[in-house]
Amino acid sequence: MYILQFREFRNYRGEFVGHGRGFYDRFLNDYAQKYETAPKTIGLALKVQLVDDLPMESKDRMVDLLIHA
Repeated sequence: MYILQFREFRNYRGEFVGHGRGFYDRFLNDYAQKYETAPKTIGLALKVQLVDDLPMESKDRMVDLLIHA
C-alpha cells in the first residue's frame, strides 16, 4: 500500500496529476509488472486540490481511495 500526494485530483474520482514527469505512473506500472499485481494506492488531498476536469492519457492511473479535507 502506498500513500501518495499529488498536485490535483479530479473531483472524487481518483484521477490525479502528479508533477508532470510521469514518475508515479512509471513507478506504479513497474511495480505491477514486477509483482504481477497493482499496489493499492491512497491519495491525500486538500479540497483546493479537487478540480472538475483533468487531462488524462491512456497510461495514467487512478488512486484506489481518495481522502480529502
